[in-house]
Amino acid sequence: MFYGGIDVAKYRHEVCLLDDAGNVVLQMHIDNNQKGMNKFLQALERLDIEPDSVKFCLEATDITGSPFTAT
Repeated sequence: MFYGGIDVAKYRHEVCLLDDAGNVVLQMHIDNNQKGMNKFLQALERLDIEPDSVKFCLEATDITGSPFTAT
């Protein structure tokens, strides 16, 4: 299991993933668009991390964080 924290913003999101031991396995920023989401998913793939194995925590916003809830 992995744990992801996302600082949601209008133009760019900051993403950090931790493993079960609390080690940072990924830290990156992505643009708030499809290209940015693809960049994030490709990073997970390179690390051999299935998106379903990550529990995410992100701040409650109106629609800014919706790409993460739809993925």
